[in-house]
Amino acid sequence: MDTKAFYKMSYGLYIVSTSHNGKDYGCIVNTLAQITSTPAQISVAINKENYTSKMIDKNGYITATSLSIDAPMELIGTFGFKSGKDINKFDGLSFVRDQNGIAYVTQHTNAVFNLKVSRTIDVGTHKIYIADVLDAKPLNDDESLTYAYYQTVKKGKTPPKASSYNASSAPDVKESNTESKVRYICKICGYIYTGDPLPEDFICPICGHPASDFERIN
Repeated sequence: MDTKAFYKMSYGLYIVSTSHNGKDYGCIVNTLAQITSTPAQISVAINKENYTSKMIDKNGYITATSLSIDAPMELIGTFGFKSGKDINKFDGLSFVRDQNGIAYVTQHTNAVFNLKVSRTIDVGTHKIYIADVLDAKPLNDDESLTYAYYQTVKKGKTPPKASSYNASSAPDVKESNTESKVRYICKICGYIYTGDPLPEDFICPICGHPASDFERIN
């Protein structure tokens, strides 16, 4: 089977967020879809190991925003390659809260959906959340970012916990020079290269971004 066929399927890219105990969580998905119009229902699949999924299980409410085509890789990297267990992903971003108190990003997004989970389906590595749409509104007329555009134009990589992740096509992560105390961090996905200097032609093995997207941290 040639898994590249799945890249031909039409997907959008979304940030799904929730909150628990006064903290905000969110992640990137490409699996959000309308399933009925009357009543309005949406489904979204999220990896069960994803911290956002665990918080959705506790909260029961989801807010989803559709990313616009101008969404920067830094935003996608924060919500797609980092964990809300370790950082506040909304720190430094423009966001508001919906009627359920859930934060959602207002920059580089073009629509918002307020959802209440009605049931979940366990599909192995992922959970499918079936949710009632409590409210929805467009934020602007910007074009939506598709998964195909993210892959072919932005040259983005697929996070390991994403539904469409294919381990056989993922880059090999090779250990850098562990004897060096100089480290550089990828601003997109958080991968750390140890060694000095960072080669000018270095490509991040996780998100595929060049050395120019790294910064020295010590």
